[in-house]
Amino acid sequence: MRTLIPTPDRSEVSKKERGIYDEWIEGFSAHDPDRSTYPSSEVFGAILNSPTVAVAVLGVGAAISEVEDPLPNWIHQFGDLVVSLELHRIRRVPEGGCELRVMFNHLPKAARSGVRLAAVRALLDDREADLTAEEAEYVLFIRDVVRGELTDRSFAAVEARLGKRMTIEFGLLMLFVVYMTRVEEFVGCRGATMAEVEERITELELGTVG
Repeated sequence: MRTLIPTPDRSEVSKKERGIYDEWIEGFSAHDPDRSTYPSSEVFGAILNSPTVAVAVLGVGAAISEVEDPLPNWIHQFGDLVVSLELHRIRRVPEGGCELRVMFNHLPKAARSGVRLAAVRALLDDREADLTAEEAEYVLFIRDVVRGELTDRSFAAVEARLGKRMTIEFGLLMLFVVYMTRVEEFVGCRGATMAEVEERITELELGTVG
């Protein structure tokens, strides 16, 4: 496991970029209860060693989320969970990566957005027959995108539901999650475990978090 790259001191940042630095420090210092265990400030602080590049990196995700006709939030959140689980399953070393960190952090928001916890359980337990037809189509599409195996058939299935532009934005957003997961690993963020993910799902089912 790598050592986390620390947030730079303001004095380490060029004077030209200190405005960016100050804005980011103020932004990610706000408390996010969903991410109190694995805070976003860890990865944001590390990439803030290069403020101009940091803005460009996160700007991709922001742009896709802020389009005039954005992807429905539950699909976005469901997709994040599927990417997280798929990356975890194709990892050669079962534990130690940051893949499940995404799932752990995003589960409360996903549940609030309307993602079915029963669908999440089905994915974890390899019971994909219990997914709705729509959920199953998204899962196939995301897996193909993550693995670099996208077919015309899986693209067309999602395009029939979302339209061409939104399907493209969906795929790009899922690839952004892949990219940010690897960034978190690169800067030395801590990864969540499957036991923590399952415990969080149980808490959401019981209503003790959310």
